[in-house]
Amino acid sequence: LIADKIAATPEIAARIRRIRDLIRERKSVLTFTNTREFSEILSSRLKIFDKNLPVETHHSSLSRDVRVSAERDFRDGRIKSLICTSSLELGIDIGSIDLVIQYMSPRQVSKLLQRIGRSGHSLEKTSEGVIVSTDADDCLEAAAIASLALKGWMEPTKTYGIALDVLANQILGLSLDEYKIPVEKAYK
Repeated sequence: LIADKIAATPEIAARIRRIRDLIRERKSVLTFTNTREFSEILSSRLKIFDKNLPVETHHSSLSRDVRVSAERDFRDGRIKSLICTSSLELGIDIGSIDLVIQYMSPRQVSKLLQRIGRSGHSLEKTSEGVIVSTDADDCLEAAAIASLALKGWMEPTKTYGIALDVLANQILGLSLDEYKIPVEKAYK
């Protein structure tokens, strides 16, 4: 019945129900996906399955206003979960998070640690996360990544010098925010 309601297989319906239950059990949950497309699909299916479940989508292709509004609603408790991509991995203060759900293998130990590390920010709490895998291969990969994370192993960090593509992207972003931005302001 759930599968018919969300136009999916019984296996997908079971994953959607499990994610919904995890969100309902907690106060605030970040639900990470690996792509914008999956964040939209997961969010849509959760909303179809449970119209009363307060969730929103968050990824870099959404307008700044939409993202800021979702972040504010999440921080203020009007939304229980943000279905997001790496857009919420770093540097955004969105308040206290009880649990992180990772939908599908995160593909890297460092991503898993960064994402799960968004939860439990206080001296008395421990970061908590759940990986919801989609098939046998995804489950094996996720288990291997989780095992490495628990052992304290992480991929070596690569640094790149003179990343002109990143600089060009930042300058373009600044010029989109402020059309005739003075050079001195952009430099700062």
